[in-house]
Amino acid sequence: MKRRAFLRGMGWAAAGVTAVAVLPCCGVLPALPTKRTPELEEVVAAWVQVLPNGRVRLYSPRQEMGQGISIGFSQIVAEELDLPVHRIDLVLPRTDELPDPVSSTVGSQSIQDRMRLVASAAAQVREALRRRAAELLGAPPSQLSLADGAFAGRDGRTVDYARLAGQRVEILEGDDAPVLRSFAPAARRRHVGREAACRDLERLVAGAPLFVDDVRLPGLLHGAFVRGPVIGASARRADFGRARALPGFVLGDRFDGRVGIVARHRHQLRAIAAAVDVEWDRPTPFDDASVARAIDVDRKLAAGDLQHELADDSVDRGGRWDLDMRIDVPFAAHATIEPRCAVVEPQGDDRYRVHAATQDAYLVRKKVARAVGAGESDVAVRSYRMGGGFGSRALPLVEQEAAVLAKAAGAPVKVRWTRAEEFHEGFHRPPSSHRIRVRLRNGRVADWWHAFATGHVFFTHAGAPRWVLGFATLGSDKGASRGAVPPYAFARRRIEFRDEPLPIRTGPWRGLNAGPNALAIEVAMSRAARLAGQDAVEFRLAHLAEAPRLARCLERAAALAGWSTSARGALDDGSQLGVGCGIYKGVTYVAAVARVARSAARLRVTDVWCVQDCGLVVNPDRVRAQIEGNAMWAVSSVLCEKLEVGPGQVAASTFAQSPVLRLDASPRVHSELIAADDQAPTGAGESAITAAMGAVANAWERASGIDLERIPVGA
Repeated sequence: MKRRAFLRGMGWAAAGVTAVAVLPCCGVLPALPTKRTPELEEVVAAWVQVLPNGRVRLYSPRQEMGQGISIGFSQIVAEELDLPVHRIDLVLPRTDELPDPVSSTVGSQSIQDRMRLVASAAAQVREALRRRAAELLGAPPSQLSLADGAFAGRDGRTVDYARLAGQRVEILEGDDAPVLRSFAPAARRRHVGREAACRDLERLVAGAPLFVDDVRLPGLLHGAFVRGPVIGASARRADFGRARALPGFVLGDRFDGRVGIVARHRHQLRAIAAAVDVEWDRPTPFDDASVARAIDVDRKLAAGDLQHELADDSVDRGGRWDLDMRIDVPFAAHATIEPRCAVVEPQGDDRYRVHAATQDAYLVRKKVARAVGAGESDVAVRSYRMGGGFGSRALPLVEQEAAVLAKAAGAPVKVRWTRAEEFHEGFHRPPSSHRIRVRLRNGRVADWWHAFATGHVFFTHAGAPRWVLGFATLGSDKGASRGAVPPYAFARRRIEFRDEPLPIRTGPWRGLNAGPNALAIEVAMSRAARLAGQDAVEFRLAHLAEAPRLARCLERAAALAGWSTSARGALDDGSQLGVGCGIYKGVTYVAAVARVARSAARLRVTDVWCVQDCGLVVNPDRVRAQIEGNAMWAVSSVLCEKLEVGPGQVAASTFAQSPVLRLDASPRVHSELIAADDQAPTGAGESAITAAMGAVANAWERASGIDLERIPVGA
């Protein structure tokens, strides 16, 4: 359907001005998010609508999951329209109100990929209103000034957005106005590059209904699935006799080997589930030892079983190596505070409305449509704020469960996972096993050989049948290898890996495998510096001649932390510093320094300094918040995060069994952004993890005097 027809058909023929910016989609689409037909020209759309009351409605091209993207986009629109930010009303993606699919919110790409498009749409509206104002004021458009949503002529007469928008409808498309290429100089900006308060902050603090679990509908029922004793168990038979006699029972049935139940109230589900008698078919058993064998990098090397090469400069793999190290990284959970939740309500005539906290509303629409046997146009998805995402909401799991139960019940059904289901039914960061060998010459790395084995990230059976993945895995999993190419210049490099299907569901996790891969690289670099008799910072700088932006971040981070090259990171109080660097996805430069001190016979990470260059920054406060979150996650990963595997199942059911960093163990985080207004914006949401994990591990090694063989350090 043409955009004009779509917008008018959606009732957008009310007074107002709307812009639809249409541009070719740049770059390669991620493997997991919403995909478009490859034969068609890729387009992306953003909508900005000025309403008759002078307020502006922005349909967000990305999801809000705590990263502050809603305030960032609002600042961009406010900048172009010369309005206060509070006059921008942002609407999260709704599949029934946007004609083109909105790409999944992943990979720290929201501002990087969509800033220019959102700004262009707002600029088009502004110029359309300027032309109208010129007609009313009888002056050339070039002679009108704009301030706070009102145009003024040289004679002092003014006309504001409210009056202009209320005159007639006009739908603009991308060809109607030039596409914005850059913002005004920093000194002339009012909003972009400045701090602005997070949207809904007061409502969040007050506990206002912003999340899916807050949805209340007439006749709302509650659903759940009876979980098997092990991962992959399939129900051969289910007897609901005893369950039917319990209070609140509505229905129970088998759905393709799964057992679903519906009750009138949520608190009734546990007793009903316990009363269902199920016979299970169990898959081949597995345990922690079998998973460890599957990704044992040394076993893979001995068998010549690393099928993917990222770099091969004819490194001599024989002979003596100055450094030969191994480090293993375990499974880790997303650990989002808000468990997954979805509400699906039948609308009659095989139509459904889905309320979801998702990173990809259009993938939810597709999966729900298939689950209930409906057309995609018959499913409408409304997005809600997320209590954390980190990759866990990239695949619609709970939404499909709510959909099949709502169809069976013929009524709206809410499904909210328990914490145990988050661990057992969700997907996790895959474990990885790394072997790095380094040969030094004249104090520099001459040969670098990094081999690793891990599970899948993009090719995950959490979102696709295993038989489909059999074909997909003929190629290499780009999520598994992210961050494995060092940011340093070496004479020769060999980097190879194997991505192994694992019985535990794995999938996208903050930064994908960039964190674990960079951890291994940065630990190896610090050990190589020690073997070369050099300071860890100076050693890195000597290998960064081709990456001046990263070198600048490293120098600044070291200065902020009080790093002394003569003392090689040791401080006067006996504490030790560790350093890490990274270039995330080739565009965001970040360096970190961590401090570990001994107190009461125990070690503690007390401080993390992080310096980041992510180009033009829309909201410095939000970027610093992302850096702080990455730093905390890095400390948590190195110190305590490990998801244990029991016989056929994830062993953990609570945070007590899979701990994360506690507040009383959290370090102070000091962040600094390097101004780069002359550069395009790049990702900030997960980039700091690439430097921070290595910095923490290196500081811990120096303070403990022990070379780590695995993380977390308590394992």
